[in-house]
Amino acid sequence: MSVRWACVTMAMSVALLVVGLWHGQPARSATQQKFLGDSKQCTKCHPNDGQKHLPYFNGWKETLHAKQQPKDDEPVTMIYRKVTGFSLKGETADWLEDGVGCESCHGPNADHAATKTREEALKTTYAGKFGIEPKGNDLAHNPFPPDEIAKAQQAAMMCGQCHAVWVKDGKEVPPAGFDIPPTGPTDLFKLAQLGKASDSLRTRQYGEWYDSPHYKKGVWCATCHDPHAKNHRVQLRKPVNELCSTCHQNEKDIAKHVQEMAQKHIPDVKVKVTPDMECVPCHMPNHSHRMTNQEAADYMKANKDKLSQ
Repeated sequence: MSVRWACVTMAMSVALLVVGLWHGQPARSATQQKFLGDSKQCTKCHPNDGQKHLPYFNGWKETLHAKQQPKDDEPVTMIYRKVTGFSLKGETADWLEDGVGCESCHGPNADHAATKTREEALKTTYAGKFGIEPKGNDLAHNPFPPDEIAKAQQAAMMCGQCHAVWVKDGKEVPPAGFDIPPTGPTDLFKLAQLGKASDSLRTRQYGEWYDSPHYKKGVWCATCHDPHAKNHRVQLRKPVNELCSTCHQNEKDIAKHVQEMAQKHIPDVKVKVTPDMECVPCHMPNHSHRMTNQEAADYMKANKDKLSQ
């Protein structure tokens, strides 16, 4: 497998100091973290065995995760989110595979590959360590039960390690105090509390989800998004309205739902209702993942001119 190197410029070093990432801790190499690196390595033990591994691998190859390409002049905090097996060596960033590969989400797999039994293997993955075990066909398709919300938090941390990036002044930056794993611990629970409503943020998904009704119901990232496939936009498991109505049965008739909400929130406006309307504009304004009823009401009131006939 190839090893990619990128020199970290003086500007990048300054950026590390500004956001509080550098704590003088020695960088650990990819070898010490026991990464295999190349996702193809996983198919050696997980061929088309009648289960899901090879189809997952083939589907993943077509996703944006797999196709991430870091630039040599990017800050290390951005490179980290686009590669697998990342580490720092002095002022040099080192990684084992371009793209967000298997080990970015499942964890370093050298120990996993050395196990002899399924029970031992499960204990070496992030899912196994967090106690996230499939129930039914696949846990990712279903919310966690109310007494296992803590597991939803842990599961979402695998996504939040990268999807907590903010966009300010057109540039992606990590929240202040965020430590990339090779240089220090990452506390995504604290990270979720850092945002302010006035910030210009694009991908604050983890923090917004943490504040959402979905979080309280055990719905997490992979309930809606499929990390292994891109059958629908933003790797959703189903088309938007079909996906939402899986749980929100009372709002399945979107045109009827919009009409009823318009009468409630903007009764002075005649809203143009069409059958092809989607849930997203009202319930996810600016890609928000809070998805509260209040956000939808505020959106309708603020956009009544656009919604009117």
